Amino acid sequence: MQNEYEESLMELGLQKIIWDNIKHCNKCSGCAPGREMVISGSEFKNICRDLSVIICDPDEETLDGIKKLLELEKKARETK
Repeated sequence: MQNEYEESLMELGLQKIIWDNIKHCNKCSGCAPGREMVISGSEFKNICRDLSVIICDPDEETLDGIKKLLELEKKARETK
């Protein structure tokens, strides 16, 4: 299921929304250091353990992408 979700994400070009909004660990809650993750084929280091992605003040293109991400997530949960 995860692979299908990631494939859909990449086919639609939505991985960049996630990559551009990765939250890196800044030792805010004592859980430092952050963790390493591979997200849609790209490796990230020092990612926050609590909130991996934070999107603040998105533009219209990003909002459209977020809607598509939510639709993919809903579809993935329905097929479980």
